[in-house]
Order: sequence, then structure tokens, then C-alpha cells
Amino acid sequence: MVNRFREMDRVKVFSVAVFVLLVIQPILELDYLANDFLKGYGLIVPSTIIRFLGLPVLAMIGFFFIDKNKKKSFPFLLGCALVIGIYSVFHLIGMKKLDIHLPANFRADFKIEIKYILILVLPFLMMYCTYLAQFTKETLNKLVISVSLITCSVIFITNIFHVSLGSYGGMTEANFISWFTESYREGLDPKLLMSKGWYPAANVLGALLFMLLPLLYKVLYEVKQKWPIVLLIMLHSLCMMMIGTRVATLGVVLVAIAALFSYIGCSVLRLNPFRLKFFMIIIAMIALTVVVYPYTPAIKYQESNTQLIKNLKEEEEKSDGINQMSNQVEQLQKHVDDKEGKDAVLIAVLRENSYLFTFPSIYYDKSYPIEFDPEFWNFVLNEPFEKRSDGRKLQKLFAEYKWDMMDTKEKMLGMGFSRLSEGELILEQDGWRQLYTMGFVGVILFVGPYLLLVFLSTIRALLQFKKVVKFSNLMLLLSVGVGLGAAYYSGHVIDELFTNLYLGFIAMTLFLCTSVKNVNIER
Repeated sequence: MVNRFREMDRVKVFSVAVFVLLVIQPILELDYLANDFLKGYGLIVPSTIIRFLGLPVLAMIGFFFIDKNKKKSFPFLLGCALVIGIYSVFHLIGMKKLDIHLPANFRADFKIEIKYILILVLPFLMMYCTYLAQFTKETLNKLVISVSLITCSVIFITNIFHVSLGSYGGMTEANFISWFTESYREGLDPKLLMSKGWYPAANVLGALLFMLLPLLYKVLYEVKQKWPIVLLIMLHSLCMMMIGTRVATLGVVLVAIAALFSYIGCSVLRLNPFRLKFFMIIIAMIALTVVVYPYTPAIKYQESNTQLIKNLKEEEEKSDGINQMSNQVEQLQKHVDDKEGKDAVLIAVLRENSYLFTFPSIYYDKSYPIEFDPEFWNFVLNEPFEKRSDGRKLQKLFAEYKWDMMDTKEKMLGMGFSRLSEGELILEQDGWRQLYTMGFVGVILFVGPYLLLVFLSTIRALLQFKKVVKFSNLMLLLSVGVGLGAAYYSGHVIDELFTNLYLGFIAMTLFLCTSVKNVNIER
């Protein structure tokens, strides 16, 4: 009896430790503000210690004191560690040897590369800890509420008092109330109304809140006292719109609509009882978000940016600048025989026509200068306008251009994250980013587990449809789905610890909840 109590106590303490680790992430993400101060004393920020040391230690504690299936777990964990370790060695060697004609600023750095690999691996440790902790439904709900409340409080309070950092630099000019006043008509750039609180990256923050929103609808469905969660969902949704990224803003509406249809489907199929009050709350949330949506900075910016791109395209077509430039290059190069001379002509013409580039000049002045590879920039300008209209599309063109220079063996191991990030010309889209930087093997190792858990959970749901398919589980699936969707669409999810730790936790929670055993979390 005493031994059983001690065993239960250990599990409880471990679960609390995992809970605390997840809850404090929004606070840890702010410690970069103290980075310069701590550096002065030779110290590092707490988030680095807790994430890179605390989480592995917690996983080890879980293995030695909590895991009841060590005989099965050990070979599996050892196998995973060996595969990742062997891959990492070959990846580092291959990255160092790789020659794809890059300037000196695209340097391979082992420290940066190893840190990046660790960032990709840590969510798997979180999955393992989640598997061992197996939170109850109530604990999961408390976790979701806590993380949402902490994160959104920072965003909301700093926005209200005009002390928020702007999502794309500087400070926010006015709070969200100005969306509904004359601010836009007075010519204020919508970007100046976007807020990220004091967090370092808007895209990362938006992706996190996007993942959490379906879980808040899950909490709303499960709790008896609805109104506090309704207020939290309203605050959470407003903060997503404050951030101003397209993913976060559109996500507010998409998640509410998805929640509505999921609930209707479950009710029609009699998988869940129909509750009119909950149904009307979702309807009200959709109505509210649809009313606010057109006034949000993201939509106003999108309208102006779409018009700008349209004008640039029309102006380019009208002036026929690309064709004129190509003809000019062809005519001038006729008088030059050697390659060096032809390149000099191409460089001069590209510089003369650099106004045709529709992305920041840092790319062709500093990151990958025209003088270093004029043929690439000529290739870019001769691509259809839609493929080169902004920096993200240029990143994709550059990655593809260099990828085509690699042989099959090199593509297995990738170009290296450090090389492309140091060159400041790295693709942001997750999935593609991991493919180009870590290779085919890397993308299977570091992105595959998320997809595998979703796949296995889906198969379980189809095989045990009436037992597994519930509104709560659909919201978990939606949470993982929008997380992976945000990763693919805008990036900054798979390789950011502020998002990937939660993605790993939610993916494993989904896997546990779709178990035929219907483990603790569904009690």
C-alpha cells in the first residue's frame, strides 16, 4: 500500500513538473529582454537552461522513475537516439564539404547547426514526457487556460497602454480601438497598428495562439461554467487579430467555423449530445469575429499590399522593362567574347535595372550580391512576376536554384541550416525549410513524427469511430492540424521552441486521447 502510494506520488510530482514547464513557456519567451544585461555578467537567459537542460533532465527522470515499460521503451529510445546521432554526424560532415557556389557570408557553423538539431529534437522529449504524465482532462484544461491567459494578458495590456512592440518593428502607434476610428483613413500604415506585446516574433506568437484556440473551444465544451471561458476566447481571438499576421487573423474565423461544423457533425451522428447553449455561443463568436475581421490591421494591410503588387505588375508589363533589359544584355554581350566580360555586362545592366526587383535590396546588395552571381538574378527577373513578387518567394527560388546544384547523396543530408541562416537568405516555410537545410532524411526524422502521430490517431478514430470521434478529440486534431498548416504556410513552428514544444505536447495528447483504452485524459 505504501509502495503504491509512493508510486502514485512520483507520477503526480512528474505530471506537475511537466505542467509547470509548459505553463511557464510564455514567461520564458520574454527573457530575451534581459539578454544584454545577463551577458554583461557572463550569464545566459533562463529559457536556454530550462529548455536545453531542464527538459532532457525531466525526460531522464521520467524514464528512470515513471516509465513502467522500460524494457520496451529503452530499445525504442536508444534506436531513435542512434539514428538521429548517426544522421547528425553525416549531416555535419556533408554540410561542411558541400560546394554549391556560395559567398563567404554563407558559412557553415557547427555550433549553430547542432543547436538547430537540438531545437528540432526537444519536442520529441516533450512527447515522451507527455506520454508519461498523461494529464487528466481537467489538468489539460487548466494548462490551456493558463498559457492562453498569460500570453494574451501581455499582448492586450501592452496594446491598451501603447507600450507594445510592433509586429514588424518599432512600437505600436495606437491600440485596437483605433481600428474602428479614422486611423486608416488618415493614411496610417496598418502595420503600425499591429502588436506582439513584448514577445520577440509575431509569426511565432500568432502560430501559438492559432494552435491554442481550438483547445479553448474544447475547454468551453467541457466546463460547466461557460462565461469565463467565453471571455477568454474573446480576449484570445482579439489578441490574434492584434498580432496582425494573416495566419493569426484568418485563424480566428476559420477555427470558430470549424468548431461549429465539428459540433454539428458530432451532434447529427449522435457522437455527442446537442447543447443549444454551446451551439449559440459558437454562433455568437462567429458573428462577432466576422464583424471585427474587416477592420483588422492584417486585412487592411493585405488590401493595400494586394493593390501595390497589382500596380507594380501592371507598371512592369506596361513599361516592358524585363524584355528591354534582356534585349539590352543580348546586344551588349555580342561585343564581348569571354565569360568574364559577359558577366560584367550582365552585372552592369542588372544594377541599372535593379528597380525591377520587388523585394528588399538587402538580398541582392548584401546577402547574395548581384556581382557574385549575376546569372541567378537574371534568372529571377525572367521568372513570372507571381514567383518573385516578394521576399518569401525569392527565398523559395533561391533554395530551389541551389538545390538543383546538389546530387542525390547531398540532397539526403541537406545544405545546412547555419549556412543559409548566416547568409540571411533562408526559406521560412516549415517543411520546405527542413527539406532544403536538413535533406530528405532530416525532414523524415524531424517533421515525420508529427505527421505519424496524426496519421495513427486518424486510423484509430476510423477503426473505433463511435468510441473515439468526439468533439473534444476533433478539437485536438484541429489544433495539431492548424499548427502544421501554419508551419507550412508561414513557418516558425517546427523549429521554434515556443511553438514546437506545444505542438509536440498536443500531438501526443491527441494520440493518447484516440487510444482505444481511452486513457486518463478522457476521464
